[in-house]
Amino acid sequence: RAVDALAGIGDERAVPHLITMLEENPEAGQVVIRALHNLGDKRAINPLLKQLEHADNTVRKEALRALQTLTDESNAGKVQVAATELMNVSQDEVGSVASETLKTLVTRYGDRTTRIMDTSGQVVAPEDEPTQMTSMSDSQKTHALESSPNVIDSSDGIINPAKLVPNSILTDRYHVVRKIGEGAFGTAILVDDLMVNDQFVLKFLNPHVASDENMIQRFLHELRYARKITHENVIRIYDLVTFGQTYAISMEYFPSHSLADELRKDGLMDRRRGLHILGEICKGMARAQEVSVVHRDLKPANILINDEDIVKIVDFGLAAAASKSDSRLTKSGILVGTPTYMAPEQVRGRTIDSRTDIYTLGIIMYELFSGKAPYTGEESMAILFQHVEGKATPPREINPEIPESLEAIIVKAMAVDPEQRFQTFDELRAALEAASTEIGQA
Repeated sequence: RAVDALAGIGDERAVPHLITMLEENPEAGQVVIRALHNLGDKRAINPLLKQLEHADNTVRKEALRALQTLTDESNAGKVQVAATELMNVSQDEVGSVASETLKTLVTRYGDRTTRIMDTSGQVVAPEDEPTQMTSMSDSQKTHALESSPNVIDSSDGIINPAKLVPNSILTDRYHVVRKIGEGAFGTAILVDDLMVNDQFVLKFLNPHVASDENMIQRFLHELRYARKITHENVIRIYDLVTFGQTYAISMEYFPSHSLADELRKDGLMDRRRGLHILGEICKGMARAQEVSVVHRDLKPANILINDEDIVKIVDFGLAAAASKSDSRLTKSGILVGTPTYMAPEQVRGRTIDSRTDIYTLGIIMYELFSGKAPYTGEESMAILFQHVEGKATPPREINPEIPESLEAIIVKAMAVDPEQRFQTFDELRAALEAASTEIGQA
């Protein structure tokens, strides 16, 4: 309260004391940073830069937002560098705020770090004074890009997404912001579309995926269905984009972190919050069920959550596209699904439907409220066989605080026989809402 009062008074004499407090009392970081931000004193810039190394993401985001406002021209370079470095290592909201900070400072003071990719995917640093790409007018930018021999525009070019470093320009259109993730199917890159002034994700398909012509055709087929899913709890897929021999899927950008990140960090989840997140997942999955789309790889890593607890499901259609005749392994050797979360019918190579995704969500529920996955092991095949046997330890034996009604929901969702599970996500959501009401009254 004293720090807030000092900020409210607006007396700059408080700045040195607040800086000392920031250095000596890390636990007060967020409040002190907000006060320094409000006071607007440039002496806070260097101490705020040090806070970007803080372990707490909330503190780092607060420091970045303060730096957006406080940074002057003499400090713009080092703050831009720090923001860029943070973008490279943070693939969650911190990276997003770092990106916003960089964009704000580039607009205000110009960008001295913009790089252009040549036809082999190498970063080219101009020998003369750096071109201020981001601070150019649209006509200047277009002219510079069209006249540059170092822009990837070859129809037969192959792009290595690992070399798409922040602030590089891809062809004449996409400004690379940062890498935001990678997995079995590809690497996700956040880009600014310079043509339409919009920001979205390009998920570049890995070479072993893109080289399989049959798989590309299946991607096109599945993406046609995945694009039908328009719901606030599902990441929207736009298109399959080609860059010569390189393929990428364009999709909605949602600044967030994954449920997997939370589980790694916190383990058990608060039941009220967990039930809210599960209810939102059910809403999005119900829309998919309406249009007969099966996710096939629903897992914590594919469930995104932002600071306001808005939930979105990502990667619809990708696992389906990588499968063929419902087989578990593709010709390219990709396991369609993740062993920890795979339904018995997936393991057996049998026909799947939305009840397969319901089973997977049951596994996720078990993990959320017990603190561990029901089936574990050192080898994937051992885990897969456990799913088929269906002899998981009852969740209340692991965590006795789980209400019996909630345990019953988890067990039913995880039934080996699809006929014994919830048959729709709306039915599952209704059961979860009843459990939430019961917990609220307890």
